[in-house]
Amino acid sequence: MRRPRGANTEQSYRNGKQIIADIFHDLNQPLTTLHCCLELCINDPGLAAKHRRDLEIALRQVDAIFDLTARLEHIVNGGTRAGSKSRDRGEPAVPLARLSRCCG
Repeated sequence: MRRPRGANTEQSYRNGKQIIADIFHDLNQPLTTLHCCLELCINDPGLAAKHRRDLEIALRQVDAIFDLTARLEHIVNGGTRAGSKSRDRGEPAVPLARLSRCCG
């Protein structure tokens, strides 16, 4: 039995949303681990000041990547960028079908 075209589109949309969610989870999981490990090392009282500074630089870079992934996720999920009009239909800013072909 064939499903109506709208049902296929809806299923594709849900599949695309799940792929995107999986990608962001896969990006954030190792970043979280790295962030926690860096914080533990930085808070070691026996750590030399030079090494602490180096680890703090690395931690700031991890935080910058976290911020970037959060902004990308917001855009992909239909959010807005600074200075743009809000999206009142909640449509994704990036076509999910195109992303799922690239990443799925």
